[in-house]
Formats: sequence, structure tokens, C-alpha cells
Amino acid sequence: MISISKTILVLVALVVNICPVHAFQPAALLYHRQQQQQQQQHHRRHSLLRVIKANGDSSDVDEANEDKNDNLLGRPIAASRLSHAMLQVPSVDTTLQFWKETSNAQVTASSQIDSNDNGDDKLKSAFCVLGNGKSIDKCFALELVRNKHKEFVLGNAISYLGISKLIQFASPEDLISVITGSKPDPPEQEEPNGLRTELVASAPGDYFARFCLHTSALDKTTDFYTNILGMDVAAVGDNGEMLCLRYPSALLTDMTDDSSVYGVPTTLVFEPLPRGSTLSMGNCFDHLVIATEADIDAVYEQVQELLEESDLECPIFMKPTKMFGQKVIGVMDPNGYKIILAGKA
Repeated sequence: MISISKTILVLVALVVNICPVHAFQPAALLYHRQQQQQQQQHHRRHSLLRVIKANGDSSDVDEANEDKNDNLLGRPIAASRLSHAMLQVPSVDTTLQFWKETSNAQVTASSQIDSNDNGDDKLKSAFCVLGNGKSIDKCFALELVRNKHKEFVLGNAISYLGISKLIQFASPEDLISVITGSKPDPPEQEEPNGLRTELVASAPGDYFARFCLHTSALDKTTDFYTNILGMDVAAVGDNGEMLCLRYPSALLTDMTDDSSVYGVPTTLVFEPLPRGSTLSMGNCFDHLVIATEADIDAVYEQVQELLEESDLECPIFMKPTKMFGQKVIGVMDPNGYKIILAGKA
């Protein structure tokens, strides 16, 4: 017999996952909400954000007072978002199989290993996405690339990969099987490369709910991603244990006519390193890509100017360059992570 609490959980998830909240709102209330959000795009937000520094001290930072419309990447019209993270792994095939079995991942692009390679693997690279329940377009991906280093070193740059708990209700069949109790618990599997994966609470949206990195400089990291790259602070944790970042374009994703854009996009999360630890890059996490509709040449000029005016030491390692049908620039964040900004060529 199904427990009452489990039944309630399933029914709530069904409503939330299938019916957007605004579907239950009167037309006048929805119109008022739209007007409020449009005003938020064009006016400064005057709320005080408490940023907890990694060293345990705290300082009040009027980060929310800064007009994000001045930042090209932060404008809602730029539709900036986390695109993908490149991970170098010993076996693309094995890693991809893990994500398929545990999260029903799909492959959007891949390349084959040369035929003269004597190994058992077939894939040299693959883009792995989980989607958002409605589409896999414009969803966060892991770009898995075969690691050619003599020795694979995981490092501790990545804290964890957060998978939405709503993924268990991804299809009507999943919902029915959960309600009837016929769906078996997923097998417990460890990510083959030693990466930590966690099921996390999240609103409907990308099932790759969080991409969490370690940092030893939370205040500088906040400065870089908000003031230089135009992201919004979505949440902060007590005592400096978490910083969540997203682009403001997410505010309007439930009102767009683009069916590929739905719900909350992947959140970039930073956690301080465990006490006594130092950041070790390893050779697994290579770079993070941010996609944008903003003009990359103009973004390059603005990022360069903002960095010169700041106290941050974040070198631009790639000037505007045409690559893979896009124009990209590259900049190091305060932790030494490579960030690629990609737009139309």
C-alpha cells in the first residue's frame, strides 16, 4: 500500500512539473506580475545582499543596487546562460553510460575515435544533456572529452553535480509507476571518474540543476561573476557555505514562446574548500562555457574595461576568436577556472 505522504509528494510534483504556477493565476494577476518583472529589468533593485566571505567574516554588500542593465551579459535580452562544462575523462563511453543509466541522459553530438586506436572505447567526445522535461535544446550539457594525459587527476575543482529530484517524474510513465509503487528504486552507482553527484531540490527546469565548484575566494568570486559577467546572486548560504548564481533572463523563461526555454536554468554554485584544503585543478574540469546573444566584440571591450577598473586579477586569455561557428572569448576567474563566453559569429 502506498503511504499517504508519498502520495501527496507525487501529486504535488505532478502539479508543479506539468502545470506552471502562473497557470492557476487570474489573468489580471498574471498581467500585474508581467508588468512587475518588466519594471525590474529597467530599474535598479534596492535590496541589501549579505555576502559571507570564505574566511568567516561577513560584510554587507549593496550588490543588488548595481544596475545590471549596464552589463551586456546581464541584460535579459542577452539570454545569457550556462551552456556546458568540458570534462576530460579516461573513458567517454563509460561516463556516458553512467549518465544514461542513472539520469536518462541524451547525446546531442559526438565524435568517434580513430579506427587505428586499439582500445575498446568508441567515442572521443560527446555532449551529454538531461533536458528540462520539455526539450533538450538550450539545456546545460557536459562535454565529455577523452583524457589524453598519461595519468588522470580528478582534482577538487568540482564539488558536485546536482541533479533535480524532479527527474524521477520526468515522464507520465514515471509518475504512474511511482504512484502505483511499480517503479523500482534506481540502482546506486558511483560516477566512474570519482565526481560527486547529488539529488537536489529544485524548481521545474533543467534537470542538471546545479554545477558546483570549489572556491578559496568567495568575495572575489562574487565580484567577478556579478560585476564582470553580469550574473545575479540567486541565494547565499549561512556562514559562507554556498553562493548560487544565475542570469536574470531566467525571470521571463515561463513567458517566452520558445518551447525549448522552460523553468529554472542550471545554477552555478560555489562552495568554500574544506578547511585545511587547497585548490587542486587536476586535469578533469577544463572550462565552463556561457552562451549569450550579446555581441561578443562589445562584451570583450566591456569585460576588459571592467577588469581594468576592478581589483581582480583575471586575465583574458583569448581575444574574440571565431571557433566552431561561433565567436568566443576566454577569461580566467579568480579561482583560475577558464570561462568561455560564446556568441554568434
